[in-house]
Amino acid sequence: MLIHIVFSVAGVLAQGTTASMPTPTPVAAKGTIEPAGAVAILWDSEAAKADCVAANSAALVRRSEMNLARVRRGLSPLPPADSEEPEVCVAATVAKLTRGTEVSIEPEPQRCGAMKRIEVLSGMNQGKKGCVRSNDLDDAGPPTGGATENQPAATQP
Repeated sequence: MLIHIVFSVAGVLAQGTTASMPTPTPVAAKGTIEPAGAVAILWDSEAAKADCVAANSAALVRRSEMNLARVRRGLSPLPPADSEEPEVCVAATVAKLTRGTEVSIEPEPQRCGAMKRIEVLSGMNQGKKGCVRSNDLDDAGPPTGGATENQPAATQP
């Protein structure tokens, strides 16, 4: 009977210990926007960016075909197109981020695929979330020592 009581108390202690420990949540790494051009585009998702690229490509093909038809009829080509973006691109663009914008890199990039999911931490777009190309991001890297929100980083001896 004494053995049964010891095992019962040990089982209750073990259950209480695991139930009271919070699940560690990864801490987001920080970085800054460092685009190759003037701005980096913050996209709604990787699929939205792909739709925009496809729409732009289709618009360029249509314009080229129109100009070829004009030249064949002896007319001059159309002047360069305005920089109007297709509607799908306007809808897919969350923001345009300038060099040095501070961001938090989200640990779970479900919507972003090969791109990085971020939240803007500074500037006029602060608080916006979306996807950026990895090469537009100066990644400060993950926190050292495997720190999590609920668990401090390991200390080195």
